[in-house]
Amino acid sequence: MARMKENEWGITARQFRHPALPNSHLTINTEYDNKNVRINSRDYFQTSGDSIALEVTPNQNANTTGEVFGAQFKPRLAAGKTGVSVNSIGLDSEVKSGAGTLSSDLRNINAYLGATGTGTITGNVVCIRARAEVNPTVTGKIALVHVVNSEGSKGWDCAFLFTEALGTHTMTTNSDKTGNTKSGTIKVYANGTLYHLQLYANS
Repeated sequence: MARMKENEWGITARQFRHPALPNSHLTINTEYDNKNVRINSRDYFQTSGDSIALEVTPNQNANTTGEVFGAQFKPRLAAGKTGVSVNSIGLDSEVKSGAGTLSSDLRNINAYLGATGTGTITGNVVCIRARAEVNPTVTGKIALVHVVNSEGSKGWDCAFLFTEALGTHTMTTNSDKTGNTKSGTIKVYANGTLYHLQLYANS
């Protein structure tokens, strides 16, 4: 095992540089399977400003035919092996027990789409894009979203929360479409029973 000499990794008060060859990646692995890599898992004591444990901001500064990713998470169960579940990301946003108070929201995902220039986006603009390639036997359902019932003293109020009135929010209308042509449904399972949300033609 190679030993790290003083300043070999270019460690300064603000910067960590990896002096690897141009075509090599920086690999960080733990020695034991029951240990993980932890970054800023600590207490914060500042009383103003945002507390951010990790920031990843790649800036593509040349024309490219490839995609740009902030991060990729690809956990997998090896071929022929058994397990319980595979999760790409586990998100747990908490206000711990006691009299803690938030002046705004408790959120798991705070998404922003920014395209403020004058160029062209040939495809779509979406917050979430999902695709499924499932070949094994599935005894449950294959769904885009699985909403588990609430576990605390407060239940879910709704499936969607819009901040403006119907017809004002651009995802909604304030007109009755039930007289228009019925044009298919969206399938919803509830407690193992299949239901349908009726879709109507716009006009």
